[in-house]
Amino acid sequence: IVENNPMMIAIAERSGVYRYVSPASKTVLLVDPGVLVGKNAFQLIHPGDIQTVQRIFEKMLKQPGRADRLSVRFLYGPALIGWQPDATFGDRDYILVESTGINLLDDPNVNGFLTYTAPWRKPTATGGGAGDDFDADDDEDVPPRFR
Repeated sequence: IVENNPMMIAIAERSGVYRYVSPASKTVLLVDPGVLVGKNAFQLIHPGDIQTVQRIFEKMLKQPGRADRLSVRFLYGPALIGWQPDATFGDRDYILVESTGINLLDDPNVNGFLTYTAPWRKPTATGGGAGDDFDADDDEDVPPRFR
Protein backbone atom coordinates (compact mmCIF):
# COMPACT_ATOMS: atom_id res chain seq x y z
CA ILE A 1 0.00 0.00 0.00
CA VAL A 2 2.77 2.45 0.95
CA GLU A 3 4.96 1.66 -2.05
CA ASN A 4 2.14 2.37 -4.54
CA ASN A 5 0.56 5.39 -2.83
CA PRO A 6 0.65 8.59 -4.97
CA MET A 7 1.38 10.63 -1.83
CA MET A 8 4.96 10.68 -0.60
CA ILE A 9 5.01 8.83 2.72
CA ALA A 10 8.02 9.32 4.96
CA ILE A 11 9.22 8.52 8.45
CA ALA A 12 11.52 11.00 10.17
CA GLU A 13 13.43 10.75 13.42
CA ARG A 14 12.75 13.12 16.34
CA SER A 15 15.53 15.31 14.88
CA GLY A 16 13.77 15.59 11.51
CA VAL A 17 16.16 13.28 9.64
CA TYR A 18 14.39 11.07 7.12
CA ARG A 19 14.69 7.34 7.85
CA TYR A 20 12.27 6.15 5.16
CA VAL A 21 10.82 7.82 2.04
CA SER A 22 8.37 6.14 -0.33
CA PRO A 23 8.86 5.89 -4.11
CA ALA A 24 6.24 8.63 -4.62
CA SER A 25 9.06 11.13 -3.96
CA LYS A 26 9.79 10.63 -7.67
CA THR A 27 6.50 12.27 -8.63
CA VAL A 28 6.01 14.65 -5.68
CA LEU A 29 9.55 16.11 -5.42
CA LEU A 30 11.10 14.72 -8.64
CA VAL A 31 13.84 12.81 -6.79
CA ASP A 32 14.53 9.20 -5.83
CA PRO A 33 13.80 8.32 -2.18
CA GLY A 34 17.52 7.78 -1.53
CA VAL A 35 18.16 11.49 -2.13
CA LEU A 36 16.05 12.31 0.95
CA VAL A 37 16.97 9.48 3.32
CA GLY A 38 19.51 10.77 5.83
CA LYS A 39 18.68 14.44 5.17
CA ASN A 40 17.03 16.69 7.74
CA ALA A 41 13.60 17.82 6.54
CA PHE A 42 13.94 21.16 8.34
CA GLN A 43 16.91 22.08 6.13
CA LEU A 44 14.83 21.49 2.99
CA ILE A 45 11.99 23.85 3.91
CA HIS A 46 11.84 27.41 2.59
CA PRO A 47 13.36 29.84 5.14
CA GLY A 48 10.10 31.81 5.18
CA ASP A 49 8.17 28.74 6.39
CA ILE A 50 10.59 27.20 8.86
CA GLN A 51 9.37 29.01 12.01
CA THR A 52 5.79 27.88 11.41
CA VAL A 53 6.90 24.30 10.78
CA GLN A 54 9.12 24.24 13.88
CA ARG A 55 6.31 25.66 16.05
CA ILE A 56 3.91 22.94 14.87
CA PHE A 57 6.60 20.27 15.27
CA GLU A 58 7.24 21.36 18.88
CA LYS A 59 3.51 21.02 19.65
CA MET A 60 3.50 17.57 18.08
CA LEU A 61 6.50 16.49 20.17
CA LYS A 62 4.51 17.16 23.33
CA GLN A 63 1.48 15.12 22.21
CA PRO A 64 2.02 11.54 21.02
CA GLY A 65 -0.49 10.65 18.34
CA ARG A 66 -1.11 14.29 17.42
CA ALA A 67 -1.59 14.99 13.71
CA ASP A 68 -1.23 18.37 12.01
CA ARG A 69 -1.60 19.48 8.40
CA LEU A 70 0.04 22.43 6.68
CA SER A 71 1.12 23.87 3.36
CA VAL A 72 4.84 24.53 3.06
CA ARG A 73 7.42 25.32 0.40
CA PHE A 74 9.88 22.45 0.02
CA LEU A 75 12.98 22.03 -2.16
CA TYR A 76 12.47 19.79 -5.16
CA GLY A 77 14.05 18.49 -8.35
CA PRO A 78 17.59 19.55 -9.28
CA ALA A 79 17.93 21.87 -6.26
CA LEU A 80 17.24 18.95 -3.95
CA ILE A 81 19.63 16.64 -5.76
CA GLY A 82 22.47 19.18 -5.47
CA TRP A 83 21.59 20.24 -1.92
CA GLN A 84 24.44 21.37 0.35
CA PRO A 85 24.02 22.70 3.92
CA ASP A 86 25.49 26.11 3.05
CA ALA A 87 23.80 26.54 -0.35
CA THR A 88 21.26 29.27 -1.07
CA PHE A 89 18.21 28.71 -3.22
CA GLY A 90 15.71 30.89 -5.07
CA ASP A 91 11.94 30.71 -4.80
CA ARG A 92 11.78 28.69 -8.04
CA ASP A 93 13.75 25.89 -6.33
CA TYR A 94 10.78 25.19 -4.05
CA ILE A 95 7.41 23.57 -4.66
CA LEU A 96 4.35 24.21 -2.56
CA VAL A 97 3.24 20.97 -0.89
CA GLU A 98 0.57 19.98 1.56
CA SER A 99 1.77 17.69 4.29
CA THR A 100 0.16 15.89 7.19
CA GLY A 101 2.42 14.77 10.02
CA ILE A 102 1.62 12.38 12.85
CA ASN A 103 3.70 11.93 16.01
CA LEU A 104 4.21 8.17 16.24
CA LEU A 105 7.35 8.29 18.37
CA ASP A 106 5.60 6.20 21.03
CA ASP A 107 4.50 3.55 18.52
CA PRO A 108 7.17 0.80 18.59
CA ASN A 109 6.35 -0.15 14.98
CA VAL A 110 7.14 3.35 13.70
CA ASN A 111 9.18 5.18 16.35
CA GLY A 112 9.15 8.42 14.37
CA PHE A 113 7.09 11.08 12.65
CA LEU A 114 4.95 9.77 9.83
CA THR A 115 4.24 12.27 7.05
CA TYR A 116 2.02 12.20 3.97
CA THR A 117 2.98 14.79 1.37
CA ALA A 118 1.52 15.79 -2.00
CA PRO A 119 1.82 18.84 -4.26
CA TRP A 120 -0.57 21.56 -3.12
CA ARG A 121 -3.66 21.71 -5.29
CA LYS A 122 -6.13 24.53 -5.62
CA PRO A 123 -9.37 23.44 -3.91
CA THR A 124 -12.38 22.96 -6.16
CA ALA A 125 -15.60 24.94 -5.72
CA THR A 126 -17.16 21.93 -4.00
CA GLY A 127 -14.31 21.75 -1.52
CA GLY A 128 -12.80 18.60 -2.98
CA GLY A 129 -9.07 18.08 -2.48
CA ALA A 130 -7.97 17.80 -6.09
CA GLY A 131 -8.16 20.89 -8.26
CA ASP A 132 -6.14 22.60 -10.95
CA ASP A 133 -2.40 22.08 -11.02
CA PHE A 134 -0.40 24.59 -9.00
CA ASP A 135 1.02 27.51 -11.00
CA ALA A 136 3.56 29.59 -9.05
CA ASP A 137 2.99 32.57 -11.37
CA ASP A 138 -0.75 32.74 -10.63
CA ASP A 139 -1.67 34.29 -7.25
CA GLU A 140 -5.08 32.63 -7.44
CA ASP A 141 -3.34 29.26 -7.07
CA VAL A 142 -1.42 30.26 -3.95
CA PRO A 143 -2.85 29.79 -0.46
CA PRO A 144 -3.44 33.19 1.24
CA ARG A 145 -0.54 32.85 3.69
CA PHE A 146 1.93 32.75 0.74
CA ARG A 147 0.61 35.78 -1.17
